[in-house]
Amino acid sequence: FISHYDPTLEEQIYSLKGNKKSFYEFFYMTDKFILEFLKEFSKKYNKNLLIIPRTKKQNTLARAKEIKYFHSILKSNVNLLDIDDQYPSYSALDYSTVNVNIDSTLGYESLARGNKTVFFSIRGKMCDVEDLNNFGWPGKFHNTGEFWTNIPNKKKFEKILDYVCNISNKRWQTIQKQNHTEHLIKLGNNKKILKTVEQKIF
Repeated sequence: FISHYDPTLEEQIYSLKGNKKSFYEFFYMTDKFILEFLKEFSKKYNKNLLIIPRTKKQNTLARAKEIKYFHSILKSNVNLLDIDDQYPSYSALDYSTVNVNIDSTLGYESLARGNKTVFFSIRGKMCDVEDLNNFGWPGKFHNTGEFWTNIPNKKKFEKILDYVCNISNKRWQTIQKQNHTEHLIKLGNNKKILKTVEQKIF
C-alpha cells in the first residue's frame, strides 16, 4: 500500500467545492476503509501487507508519526517496505507483487513503470465530493475497470485485487494498452525527458 501520510497535513482543513473536511475526514477515513480491507484480504489469501512509507527514514520523528498513524488503523504491527538504496520508493514499487494506492502520483508512476498497480480512488465518494480525484482524472474513465474503482465497495476491491494478483505479466501489459494508460503520465517529445531521467537513475 502506497502511503499518503504527511504529519504536516494533520492540522489542515480541506475546502472541497464548498465542503470543508478535516484531516480525519479527508485522509484517515479513506485509508482506514482500504487498509481494513487489505488486512482481511492478506489474511484470506496468505499475502504480505506492506506499506511503502512516504516519510524519510532519516526523519525519525516524522517516521515515528507515520508508523503510529498506520498502527492506529491496523491495530497490529506495521510492516514497512523500506529498501535501503538511493531511490527506496521506486525500488519498493518494483519489488512488490501488486502496488495498491488511492490517488497518489507514486501510484501513477508505478503504472508507468509497468508494475501491477491497483487504484482504489474512493476519496471523492468518501468525502461526498463528486469526481474528486477519480481514477485517471482529468481523463474520463468508467467508475470501475479491471484494475481500478472509484466506489468504496469491498466486494469490488476483492474482485479487482484478486484478478490483478493472478493474471500474467503479459495479460497485465495487454490491459494497460487496452485502457491507454500511457496517456495518464505525459512524456516529453520522443520520450527524451523520460530517457534522460532513467539514465540518471539506472
